[in-house]
Amino acid sequence: VLADGSLHAMESNSKPTISVTEDADIANLVAAQPRWAASTKAERAVLAREILCSLAEDEWSLAGDWVSAELSLLGCTPDDAAQQASSSRLMLGTLVKGFLDHFIASAEGKSLSSLDDAVDGSLRFKVEMGLAAPGFSAELWAAPFLSIASTLSSTEIDWRNELECPVGTATLVLGAGNQSFLSLTEVLCRCLLHGEAVLIKHHPLRPWLAAPYAAICAPLSARGVFAQTL
Repeated sequence: VLADGSLHAMESNSKPTISVTEDADIANLVAAQPRWAASTKAERAVLAREILCSLAEDEWSLAGDWVSAELSLLGCTPDDAAQQASSSRLMLGTLVKGFLDHFIASAEGKSLSSLDDAVDGSLRFKVEMGLAAPGFSAELWAAPFLSIASTLSSTEIDWRNELECPVGTATLVLGAGNQSFLSLTEVLCRCLLHGEAVLIKHHPLRPWLAAPYAAICAPLSARGVFAQTL
């Protein structure tokens, strides 16, 4: 970035700074991607349930003492620490659980509660927000020219097939620095909904998330479709 604010690109002869471990992780992801991309919704629902089990085992909540690091980053006072620690765990756990519950329901062909059509004819569905926002719900709107039958999920139709990644590729997720749950929900979305193999590079502000993510995503790692780097 120059003094006037413009960008100036320069060529570099330096080699990429990927360690041997990261290189091996990427090779494993690339090898696992074709099989995972071809997986059915039923197979992905099974994996989502395994991740729910990892969440329920609660190893993640204390892994790497990530909550203490989170409190330090947020600048919490000793008086606020206990409440904020509980809030950090609750936010991460409930949002991930909510995502997985909705994913499983959709993968197994369960439809959302329908509401009366909007004045323009748009279809309306109710989505409960869960423990992350108790007592609140959202509305999902669909174009009026779509029939309900055409929008229902089924195990025979793959999601996102029009955005399918090329065979033998891995997806890079850049970690978010402002909230601890954002990167994890993105990883789960890429792996479960899009059928991708994912390498997450954690944000410099939150490198400690590698520990809880490893515990929660152990089923993904076991299938070779998830890896992490700092």
